[in-house]
Amino acid sequence: MLVKDLFLSKITKKKIYKSSLVENLNRIKSLKPFFIHLKLKKRIPKKSIANLDPHFMCEQINFKKKFIIKNEKVTNKCRLYLKKDKKKILDICKENTSYSRFVKDIKFKKLLKYPLRYYWLENYFKKKIQNTLIVSHEAEKIKGFLLLERINKKLIINIICTSKKFKNKKVASSMIAYANNKIMKKYKINLYAGTQEYNYPALKFYKKNKFKMISKNYIYHILGK
Repeated sequence: MLVKDLFLSKITKKKIYKSSLVENLNRIKSLKPFFIHLKLKKRIPKKSIANLDPHFMCEQINFKKKFIIKNEKVTNKCRLYLKKDKKKILDICKENTSYSRFVKDIKFKKLLKYPLRYYWLENYFKKKIQNTLIVSHEAEKIKGFLLLERINKKLIINIICTSKKFKNKKVASSMIAYANNKIMKKYKINLYAGTQEYNYPALKFYKKNKFKMISKNYIYHILGK
C-alpha cells in the first residue's frame, strides 16, 4: 500500500511516500517532485532496477532477542526518562554518529538540519507517545538512551544511541539488559531491532547481546523530479 509519510513530509516540507509494494510506484509519477522509500521483502530483479532508477539501495537486517527470566547484568546505571533529561537527550541526537539509511542517503540528508533521530525524539516529546524511553546516566550526565515501541506482543527498538563521550563503555548493552529485566521478562515479550547491512558496529552489537537474525528487507530510495 502506498501512503504518504506524514512525519518525513512534515520535517522536510517535501512530498515523501513509503510503500512495501514496488507496484505502487506508478501511482505517484503524476505527483512529481516526490521522494519514495520502499521496504520490500524481496529484492527487485535487475531488469526492473533500471526503470525505477533508485539512487540509494541497501539491505535491512532484522533481529529478535528473546526475553530472559534471569536478570541480565547492568554495568551502567539506567532508569526511565525524566523531563529534566530532554535537552541532554536532544543534544546527543545532534551528534553525527548515526548509521541510519536516511543519513547514509546524501540526497535525503541534505533536506535536514539535524540527524533524523533528533526530529524523531522531538516528535516523541511533543506528542507524548506512549512508548518507553530508557536512559543510562551518571550523576547529572546522560550517557545514552533507548526508545522502545510496543506493538501487540512485540517490543521494538526505535532508536538506541550512546553519546560519543561514552562509546565502548557498555552503555547500550546496559540499556538492553535493563529493558529485559524491567519490561521484557515482566510482560513475557521479545525485543526486535533492525539495522542496515553496512552498519558493522550494530551487527556486532546485536550478535554480542544475543539477538538472532530473523529476516531481511530490501530498501530502495527513489527521487522523482
